[in-house]
Amino acid sequence: MKLKTVITSTFLALVLIAGVQDGYAQGPNGKRYGIGISIGDVTAVSFRAWLSKNNSWDAAIGNSYLGNPHLQAGYLWHYNDAFR
Repeated sequence: MKLKTVITSTFLALVLIAGVQDGYAQGPNGKRYGIGISIGDVTAVSFRAWLSKNNSWDAAIGNSYLGNPHLQAGYLWHYNDAFR
């Protein structure tokens, strides 16, 4: 039953991603949002909405390996020139 949940979650995430042409949140094309996937102990669909060049909201929803639901959200600060 747990394997079925993981496979179903992964399939759903891949279907959602396949419908999105561009996965860059604020990349070269200047998008203000992005949808992605997290693969690992928590398999999830993630979303990021950029508020400015340096700030964004990040959220994800998915399942852990044990079948427990996972929901996260965060406010992010980006220092784009930190390593230049």
